[in-house]
Amino acid sequence: MKTLLLSISLLAATTCFAQKDYCKDIKKETDEFRQSVKYESPSLGEKINVQFYRTISKGFTFNKVIVNCKSSSSDYRAKELFLKLEDGTILSDQANTVVDCSYISGGYYLFVAVMELDSDDIEKLTKQKIVKVRLAHEERDLTEKQQVKLQAYVPCVFAETNK
Repeated sequence: MKTLLLSISLLAATTCFAQKDYCKDIKKETDEFRQSVKYESPSLGEKINVQFYRTISKGFTFNKVIVNCKSSSSDYRAKELFLKLEDGTILSDQANTVVDCSYISGGYYLFVAVMELDSDDIEKLTKQKIVKVRLAHEERDLTEKQQVKLQAYVPCVFAETNK
């Protein structure tokens, strides 16, 4: 009986603390006409969406983060995206960021930003979680669950084997 209880306890402990393989969530899309391969992390949710992309096309590699969120006010001149990491570091690159604002419906606007990531950015994102995002005038804190997922997706999307 003690052996059975011990076995059940060990099984429950290993099951509860088993880590998810987040790389299985990464979508890979091959386009034979464009001769390209795209890796994409899943969408995070409604309030704020942060996704990582890597596209390899004809020998060129493009790494980027795409952020979108809804807002009740517009700002068609918005040009900035900021990613705040847990150590306080801010990732932002106005020269390599495109921001768009569009009216969607019901008095809401959709902000979308695309920012290129270089190898230094990717290294920082591997080591530090994104805790807060500012897109135009909208600031959003990420939940702990979102932070963990995003950090886990970075090495999956930007792996050296994905070239």
